[in-house]
Amino acid sequence: MKYAEVAVNSPGGRLNTFTYSIPPNLAVLTGHAVWVPFGARVLQGVVVGLSDQSVVPQTRDIAGLIASEPLLSDAQVKLARWIGEHYLCPPFETVALMLPPGFERRVLTFLQVAPNLSAESLGVLDDSQREVVSLLEGRDKVELKEVEKTVGQRKARTVMQELIRRGVVVKTQELERARVRPKEAPHLRLAVSPPEAEEEVKRLRTGRRTARQAALLELLLKEPVPLPISLLRERLGGSSLPAGALERRGLVTMESLPVTRDPLAGRHYTPSCPPWLYPSQERVWGLLEAGIAAALGGTSSPKTPV
Repeated sequence: MKYAEVAVNSPGGRLNTFTYSIPPNLAVLTGHAVWVPFGARVLQGVVVGLSDQSVVPQTRDIAGLIASEPLLSDAQVKLARWIGEHYLCPPFETVALMLPPGFERRVLTFLQVAPNLSAESLGVLDDSQREVVSLLEGRDKVELKEVEKTVGQRKARTVMQELIRRGVVVKTQELERARVRPKEAPHLRLAVSPPEAEEEVKRLRTGRRTARQAALLELLLKEPVPLPISLLRERLGGSSLPAGALERRGLVTMESLPVTRDPLAGRHYTPSCPPWLYPSQERVWGLLEAGIAAALGGTSSPKTPV
């Protein structure tokens, strides 16, 4: 049997990694994000190591994969482990530094009445259990928090466990919706062939009020890809575009497309000069430079201090 060392996303599991057995039907690799049982809950974790032997006498199975492909490479996992050992950081905190945005989402618990439930099963329920079942009946699924608000947290959990044990209620778990979404912006593109657009440009140029429409079509002709509305406004000048009139005539199409976020776009930085070193620092730097060059297969000799 194979075992996985997992960094678990839980305050109670932040000091150590935990060993889980890998079910035969599950292909788990280092860097995989997985669902693991942790106490009475199922939590997120990241596999940071694999082994043929377990360091603990009893293990629980990994519940499933969150993503089919590993989220972290072997190099990222090694770096995360080194950071944890060097700076004494909890395992999942170092792993989380390299996870994609939106990974750390809460697990939501949903309840629903079991399909094809017999009247006999409902007849043996007590008042509290009937109250919960009536709240779930006729609905696809209800979040556990809603049930807790209605009947109280302690009562809801006690009743829920009994209803699940009897097969009256089914429990499922899902990730909450990602809070990080791709940024989108309106784009404009030609909806006709270039020859048709060129003919339309000629016709629009003859009108007194259609010069901006002709200019807009010309811009779209020069670059046969969807262009952001903000860019077209900048090039044409003015706060509005004559896109509506062209769209109504079927000449252009408006669509919303993802935009790549670049926080450094438009920023320019002047490289700073290397700091002046004291003679003792210069000697150390010369040794480091020679060591780096040797490790890379080059040749270098320590600098002679000035």
